[in-house]
Amino acid sequence: MREKLKVIKTGITDPYHNLALEELLTEDVGEEEILLYLWQNRHTVVIGRNQNAYRECRIETLAADGGFLARRLSGGGAVYHDAGNLCFSFIAQEKNYDVDRHQAVLLHALRRLSLNAEKTGRNDLVLDGKKFSGHAFFRRGTHCCHHGTLMLDVDTERLARYLTPDPEKTAKHLSMEERSSIDRAVPSVRSRVVNLKAYLPHLTAERLSEELLLAFSDVFGAEVRPFEETRIDPGKLNERRKFFADPSWILGRQIAHTILLKRRFPAGGLELMLRVQDGKVADAVLYTDALSGDAEAAAKQLCGCAFEKETLIRALQPLYSGAERPLAEMLAVLIREELKDRTKNGEEYV
Repeated sequence: MREKLKVIKTGITDPYHNLALEELLTEDVGEEEILLYLWQNRHTVVIGRNQNAYRECRIETLAADGGFLARRLSGGGAVYHDAGNLCFSFIAQEKNYDVDRHQAVLLHALRRLSLNAEKTGRNDLVLDGKKFSGHAFFRRGTHCCHHGTLMLDVDTERLARYLTPDPEKTAKHLSMEERSSIDRAVPSVRSRVVNLKAYLPHLTAERLSEELLLAFSDVFGAEVRPFEETRIDPGKLNERRKFFADPSWILGRQIAHTILLKRRFPAGGLELMLRVQDGKVADAVLYTDALSGDAEAAAKQLCGCAFEKETLIRALQPLYSGAERPLAEMLAVLIREELKDRTKNGEEYV
């Protein structure tokens, strides 16, 4: 059966509403449907599901400026949203979920605008080597969502004002001269991104949305119809909005840790906090900007274990048989390499 293409666009710019609606659309998508959800947030920093909010964003500065901090359901890194950014979500059940075709829709829409963009890295689209679109992914069972941003006219001054990326992450994009100074390296991230308006000064979010819908139809070879919004329960939508607006979800769990292990891998950075008591791991929190993996589940595997390198690594073995394997493998390397100079009670020795 041919896929049924549906589109839903919202003029609501509340990030918590929009994230809640995206979640419910993902849960509701029909067996033969492919949804394209187009939305915008106002003055918002959105962090990945497994990130440390305090390390990724100048939270007090954002709040003082009237901005919002939000945490999404997918992995990956922090992004800044404003009226100059158009968000997209491709939503389908697993049998119709095809990230390559979704990206083909985006690239086809840009070609219709005479922009020759290309895919690069793990989740980016670029023009002339500069990023204008980043992507991330999550699922609910067999129901899947691929979402991301399209930088149309984002305020890059505010982007740099609020985001605090790991210098190790940004350094791979910088010249040798820029790498020599962290103070210069972090602000220079602005020079590694580009707005589509730099190429098409008169481009609007409305025009870009129109081109995306035409490309959606072209790539999938079917007519695009409106999504029936009456399918979404207003009460459940309000309930999920409250969840996304809850500080306990946004800020995540913090612990008084005695050990902090950090390392950056090609697939993302890891930051492991351990509270060691009486020679055992009493509590653990893992943060990462990797695109996949359940950081909370991985950290739980370590709780109750003796604080000894090989014991901790063995505790991760149950995760190797499933989708958490890539994250577990990175975590094992982190523990093996960063615990070389640690004692069993959590104290360093020389």
